[in-house]
Amino acid sequence: MAMGAPLEDACHLAQRYDWMRQEAEIQAVEVARKQAKVREGTSHPDMALKLEASEAKLHDLKSNVATLGREAMLIWIFSVEVERTYHQRALQILDQLEGEIMSERQRIEAAPSPSMDSMSTPPSYEDLLHQCRTEQLIVWGIFLER
Repeated sequence: MAMGAPLEDACHLAQRYDWMRQEAEIQAVEVARKQAKVREGTSHPDMALKLEASEAKLHDLKSNVATLGREAMLIWIFSVEVERTYHQRALQILDQLEGEIMSERQRIEAAPSPSMDSMSTPPSYEDLLHQCRTEQLIVWGIFLER
C-alpha cells in the first residue's frame, strides 16, 4: 500500500470534514430551536438577531463542509491513483522478471546437454592394471640398464 503525505492529508481532511459536519448538524438544531422561539413570539427582542447570526453561521458551516468534502474527495482520489500506479509498476517489474526467468530457462533447456556417447567411459580395472604394470616395467628397464 502506498503511504505518505497524500494519504495523511486525506485522513486529516476526512477527520476535519466529519467534525465540521457534526458542528453543522448541531448548528442546524440550534437554528431550528431559535426559529421556533421567534415564531412563538415569546422571545427577547434580540432573539431575531441571534437567529440571524446562527443562520449565517450554519450557512458558513454548510459551505465549509461542502468545500472540505470536495477537497477530501479529491485527495482520496489522488491517493487511489497513487496506489494504482504503485501496483501497476510492481506488476510491470514482476512481468519483466518473469520474462527474464523464462528466457533463462529456455536458454538452459536449449543448451546441448552432455551426452553419454561423447563422454569417454572410464577404463576397466584390468586395463588400468595392465597400464600400471607396463609403466613399472619401463621404469625397471631404465633402472636396470644403468
